Amino acid sequence: MFKALQSLFSYDAVVELAEHRITLRKFETHEVLEYEPLLAIATERGQQVIKVVGAQARSFTGEQVEIVNPFAHPRVLVANFQLAEKLLLWGVKELSKSRIRPAPRLIMHPLEKLEGGLTDIELRVFRELALGCGARAIKIHVGERINTRAQTYETVQDLLEQDNDKKN
Repeated sequence: MFKALQSLFSYDAVVELAEHRITLRKFETHEVLEYEPLLAIATERGQQVIKVVGAQARSFTGEQVEIVNPFAHPRVLVANFQLAEKLLLWGVKELSKSRIRPAPRLIMHPLEKLEGGLTDIELRVFRELALGCGARAIKIHVGERINTRAQTYETVQDLLEQDNDKKN
């Protein structure tokens, strides 16, 4: 029941993931949120606290402040799962502009480090990242960029399911 209520205040979006850029695109309103995957993390009373997200993190200064990109790794796209989840959750909340935590339908679209395809582990990482953002439905897309002005979540979902049927 709670998820159904959340869905009334939610949206459908594509999450494009790259080492130096995260982009969220809404299907209905075509709103776009782009930000650098950077976090300024400070240690306060023995706890790590996120102070600033995005490009502002680069210039954030203070004692015991660490600038982290959870998507920077030479072999895989997600280097630090917990921080990547917090970074994406920030973007999902920012795009919703609602006090109610959104439960969006998300299409996770990794743009880099796809040589040889995605492993089952990588697929699970992208699903778990979306679940951590409160997603009520998740699809993972590898391929050309999705045009949220010309397509809907449903049309992309149908295409992804057709592709899966062809592979099986």
